[in-house]
Amino acid sequence: MGDPYFPSAPCFPDRFKAALCDDFNTADALAVLFELTRDLNRGQG
Repeated sequence: MGDPYFPSAPCFPDRFKAALCDDFNTADALAVLFELTRDLNRGQG
């Protein structure tokens, strides 16, 4: 069903794994984590 407060949450693990599987693209993986953190912080506001 998903989280009504954070609907984009399910996509982050897939995006993170895809970045790491793409020749261990650490920069993209970190960007996903920063984006997740930003979205979580906005949800707490």
